[in-house]
Amino acid sequence: MRRNDDDRPTTHVPPGLMKRAAERAAKRLAPMGRVEVPGGIPPHVAEGVAWAQFLDENKDRFQRTLDVPIGGRLGCGRFGCVYESSAPWVVKITRDESEGPIWSYMAELLADEELVGMLPSYLRVHDVVRIQPDVIFNDESRPVFGIVREEAAPVFVEVPFTNPRDKYDVTYEIALSPQTLSILGVTPATLKRVKMETPILYKHMSEKIALFPKGVQQHFAHLHMAVQGTRGYRKAADVFHRLRWKADKTEREEELAEEALQDMLAACTLMQRLSLSEELGTTLIASQIEADLVFRDLHVFNIGWRTHRSIEGEKLPQCMVILDPGAMNTPYMPEIREVTLLRNAGTYLRNAGLIE
Repeated sequence: MRRNDDDRPTTHVPPGLMKRAAERAAKRLAPMGRVEVPGGIPPHVAEGVAWAQFLDENKDRFQRTLDVPIGGRLGCGRFGCVYESSAPWVVKITRDESEGPIWSYMAELLADEELVGMLPSYLRVHDVVRIQPDVIFNDESRPVFGIVREEAAPVFVEVPFTNPRDKYDVTYEIALSPQTLSILGVTPATLKRVKMETPILYKHMSEKIALFPKGVQQHFAHLHMAVQGTRGYRKAADVFHRLRWKADKTEREEELAEEALQDMLAACTLMQRLSLSEELGTTLIASQIEADLVFRDLHVFNIGWRTHRSIEGEKLPQCMVILDPGAMNTPYMPEIREVTLLRNAGTYLRNAGLIE
């Protein structure tokens, strides 16, 4: 395991091993939702490989079930994959049992006229459904959710680097996304002058920032402080989330929970003072105070930039957004519509009332 600039461990996975794992997973997939995780590689990587393969094999069925176009795969994690759809939407299919409820709850908050203005960094949600039947994953039943939400660009991306002496030794580093470079004011001409080529690693930008124009330096300083703010928020949120629901807390634990809450609010206040993250800080404070939501997994890969100025006539704030709320609890279980994964075109046409 190696660590990148986000303080998260990064696993070295030989490409050949990933391919073989995917091939083994494909052979073990049953037609109606059983997924076996391949062995021989770290569990969280193996699960992601098996799940991505399963979704790709059944993408047409999920597309008909959700009744939205599903295009190329944009990215995958351990529990879910995001796919292209018709603008301004993307589709995420996940087996994270908390993700359907949190997106549904966020959609309810956005529908509240008194709250929507306090939550500029929430992405708009078109639909959230629970897809039946549950998937059997490693002999454990897991709910599956289809989430159709506003597309957005990441702030950071992971870039693989292969050791020239060992092609199976791969390290992942944090790089600035093209959208982030544009927002910072970095142009191709600027990169040529400072003798840098994309992808631009976060750490390399930090090392050479003095070579960039003053405007870029100022924006990058704000981005760097915003990253520190999200890290401080995440650290405190994890403590707060862990203690808030604990029964019979000791007096010291009560004090720690209160300290964590104050640390979260301090991190949000820092973000509010920065031009690039002002709206995100406002959103996180309102989420906690007005909606009892604490985003305990708000790492740098879960924040993004809004790319659409309006959706269905609603003018949207152009700001940093919560790209993925991560694993978390909601104050209550929102009502989520259930649909059945369609087997074939005939079933789809009959359900749509197009044939008898």
